[in-house]
Amino acid sequence: QPRRDAGTDNPGKAVFARACGQCHPLELMDNARNRSREDYATLVSRQVAYGAPVSGNEVQVLVDYLYQAYGARLKP
Repeated sequence: QPRRDAGTDNPGKAVFARACGQCHPLELMDNARNRSREDYATLVSRQVAYGAPVSGNEVQVLVDYLYQAYGARLKP
């Protein structure tokens, strides 16, 4: 299960919903497994290159949120 409790007031959650939700269902991240912070940085960079509306100031905020909410989950 994703750790969506990465903070309901986490600014990355709003960036995620706005920027990623334009093209993808947010549930897509439910399948993300055992990704490192670097993996999320690569993913965000790739999506920004495709046109995701994430400002330079928001990139690290989004990467941090994705890692906290979905990354490095322990295997059951």
